[in-house]
Amino acid sequence: MDDLTFGIVLLAVGTLGFLQDRWRKRRGKRPWGSFDDLLMWATAAIALIGLLVIIKSA
Repeated sequence: MDDLTFGIVLLAVGTLGFLQDRWRKRRGKRPWGSFDDLLMWATAAIALIGLLVIIKSA
């Protein structure tokens, strides 16, 4: 797997994970201020790392 594909995969997984956590919080299925907030921001960081990999490889 080349760097561009790896970056796209990281960006997609991170973005989808972040959006899923935001959607579940808005529906009231997860409380705010819990360990899930850390997971939400970790998936956002994965998306940012993927974006940096894409920029570096392009």
